[in-house]
Amino acid sequence: MGILFCYRITFLAVLLTCVITGGTSFNLTLLHTNDVHSHFIEFDVYGDRCDEKLKEQKQCFGGFARQVSKVKEIRSSRENVLFLNGGDFYQGTVWYTLHRWQIVAELVNTLGIDAMSLGNHEFDDGLIGLLPFLQNLNSKVLVCNINASKIPELLHYIKPSTVIEIGGEKIGVIGYITPETKYISFPGDLEFEDEIEYIKKEVKKLTAKGLTKIIAVGHSGFDVDLKIAKEVPELDIVVGGHTNTFLYTGTPPSVEEPQGPYPVMIERGDGSRALVVQDFAFGKYLGFLEIEFDKEGRVSKWQGNPILLDSSVPEDKDVLELLEPYERDVKRRKRQIVGHTNVHLIGDRATCRMRECSMGNFLADAALQNFIEQPTDRGWNFVAIALWNSGGIRASINERTNKGSITFEDVLSVAPFGETMEAVALTGRHLREVLEASIRNYDLDIIDPAGNFLQVSGLRLTYNVSQPIGSRLIKADARCTDCRIPEYRPLDDEQIYWVVMNKYMIRGGDNFGNIQKNAIFHRRTDDLDVDVIIKYAQEYSPITTGLENRITVISSRDNEPPSTRTFDTTTEIFKINEDSEMEMFLNSTKED
Repeated sequence: MGILFCYRITFLAVLLTCVITGGTSFNLTLLHTNDVHSHFIEFDVYGDRCDEKLKEQKQCFGGFARQVSKVKEIRSSRENVLFLNGGDFYQGTVWYTLHRWQIVAELVNTLGIDAMSLGNHEFDDGLIGLLPFLQNLNSKVLVCNINASKIPELLHYIKPSTVIEIGGEKIGVIGYITPETKYISFPGDLEFEDEIEYIKKEVKKLTAKGLTKIIAVGHSGFDVDLKIAKEVPELDIVVGGHTNTFLYTGTPPSVEEPQGPYPVMIERGDGSRALVVQDFAFGKYLGFLEIEFDKEGRVSKWQGNPILLDSSVPEDKDVLELLEPYERDVKRRKRQIVGHTNVHLIGDRATCRMRECSMGNFLADAALQNFIEQPTDRGWNFVAIALWNSGGIRASINERTNKGSITFEDVLSVAPFGETMEAVALTGRHLREVLEASIRNYDLDIIDPAGNFLQVSGLRLTYNVSQPIGSRLIKADARCTDCRIPEYRPLDDEQIYWVVMNKYMIRGGDNFGNIQKNAIFHRRTDDLDVDVIIKYAQEYSPITTGLENRITVISSRDNEPPSTRTFDTTTEIFKINEDSEMEMFLNSTKED
């Protein structure tokens, strides 16, 4: 989320050989997770369904029962344990789609989290879906950069910071969230402030109380986590989320490629240090960091790595029992077959947020088909274009799983947000602005691409990302409507085009703020995206949607593969010094 802030960075895998000792020091074991996204039961290596064959092969990972088991084991063997979470329990699986905040609150309460921030997805159901969750939660919820003056009830449940006493020592914990939440979710009248400014305010309050050990936990993305660690010198540890960043020191235990060592050590100009961690996503790992604080309350030694929650970790029986009634209901409803596919509908973030993808084409076609009507004297249909934001594509459907069956669960996993599909009339000029907005954040080197990249139906687009923002759409052809035989014609700035999209985009989600303002006409419906997809799958199975050169992205680096910004964690040093400029001093670098 966002371009890496320009700092001078060197990369240090400060490795797992340091021995934590006693004396006047204080030892803390930090457990942490982020972006679990309602993965309540075990899943396969990629976070998708774990079928019976994989279970027999012991190739399943994660799940709350496994996480609770490992947390209990660690708490029973260590004295000073702190468990933090960086937000985004909501969304991601059929379990959430069917049971919403109720199942999240009940399951999160089994984890024994000491404090957590909110993620942007906690606002996806509006405040009506957030308040009951907060009211039923046992953990402390921390966000310092929310202005809730218009919704004072929230202030009963969300605090900017807290003090937690562990082993006779007081630790300050501050929460934060990305201000982008205003644009990518539905927070109502809440306002979001700059993270660093408001973290500094809380730090001042905590240090005034004599606290020397301070941790920030939040949901703004890895680049912002690094910036926070650099610019707030009193912080000892930053526990992040939002970008699903995997950090690991040494050889990784599964398929995830580390984007840096665990933890990332930030050395500031004054000689102080901070540690930055994230825990990938879905609860596949449990972040595990042992820290020694010196007598001044500063981090002096550390060791750890995310713990892979594989089949070697037993599942907690009480949690499995708690899940049973939910699972019966989910199984009953999710197994319904709604269609079949002959092709792999790829919907992963790395693909659909960077280029045309088969799932995006399938979804955009389904959205458009929902608005096909009887022909008139003016043409074959009133609308011939559909857009689907890639942030609204959350999963793939594998044609080799279950003999190509598309189930109700599959559809909910792909499109879990429950948005209505609507149509607006825009001039060609305003449609061009929307398409430019789709590509404005495009960066080949970005860790986690933004969800505003648009998948399309009825358009053929060519972008040149070497051009300045606002001038990257160099060719656009649109399928005609005032014709008896559909064909593609150059996009005309003066012509009016009806365009199908979801209500989230029309309301300004993913920073498409001008659509509603510029719409000449707006056709509203009650047709949910899930119902539209199911109807299309039922009518057009088997699905054979592929890649059709709808979107072409060119750059000055066409002969180079996109960088994944992964690094050899045995040789690098992460160090941020005073001048905010980025240089990478690497003894060896791997870029895939």
